Formats: sequence, C-alpha cells, structure tokens
Amino acid sequence: TSRSETLVLAVTFVATLATPLEYAILFGVMASLLVYLNRTTQPNVTPVLPDPSTPLRRFDAAPDPARRCPQLEILRLDGSLFFGAIEHVRDEIETARAARPGAKHMLLVGSGVNFIDVAGCEFLVHEAAASREAGVTLYATGLKAPVRDALEHGGFLESFGSERVFDA
Repeated sequence: TSRSETLVLAVTFVATLATPLEYAILFGVMASLLVYLNRTTQPNVTPVLPDPSTPLRRFDAAPDPARRCPQLEILRLDGSLFFGAIEHVRDEIETARAARPGAKHMLLVGSGVNFIDVAGCEFLVHEAAASREAGVTLYATGLKAPVRDALEHGGFLESFGSERVFDA
C-alpha cells in the first residue's frame, strides 16, 4: 500500500477508537478526500527521452542526462489538466525551463492527460505565449481525442498554434 492509503487507514482507525463510529467514518471520508485532492492537483511532470531500443521510440521516464538534446526539453504530463492543477504544472514547466536555459524547444507529451477543462486550455495557450517571450517554442504531442477535441472546440488549438501540435 502507498503512504497515502496508510495515512487514511491510520486516521480512520484512530478515529474509530477515539470517537463514535459515525464521526470515525466522517474522518475517514475526509482523509480520503484530502488525499485525492492532493493527488489530482499535483499531476506528474516528468522529463523523458525517446527510447531508441523500441520500434516506436516510446518515451523513457528515467532519461540518461548524457543523451539529452541541448536544445530540446521533453516533459510528460500524467494527470488531469484542470483549474486545480495548472499552478503546479506551471511551476514544473518553469523549473524545467530554468534548469535548462539553453533548450530553445519544449515538447509536452500529453498521452497521460485524460481530462482538460477550459482553465487547462487557457493555461496551455498562456504557457505557449510565455514560452515564446522567454525564447522557447512550446510543442505538444500525444494528446488523447477528448483533450484535443476540447482544445479544438474552444478555439484554443489555433491560439496555441495547431502547427505545433503533433499526433503520437
């Protein structure tokens, strides 16, 4: 079990011993909700590299720093891109950009994004503009159909730059 599951179990167990059962259940539900919110508002943003040993050049989540291209930073997003998560994702992208100032291109691999809301769409457009101002071109690839549809139907794909969005 993960640490968060152990935490929920411990909170519920202690609450069961210390309070009436209905309050213990409430404490367990609240602990579960807090763990869920923490997990969903902090999606993983992982540096990756294409793995040359796979036929389709799948991305390797543990890239060898010696194999990194000096001009390209590749980040994989794993989690929903919604209003509660955009601040965390923005911070991770800014950290990656600051860590590699020589990288003039940044590719976001969106194969792990299952959901995006309007705030997430606006974030991508804003991040593309902010990246341009910093001298970095932002690209996206591997977007799932619902995510791409949300970007297209809201007009965000054109604002982001449809020529910089690639199919996987």
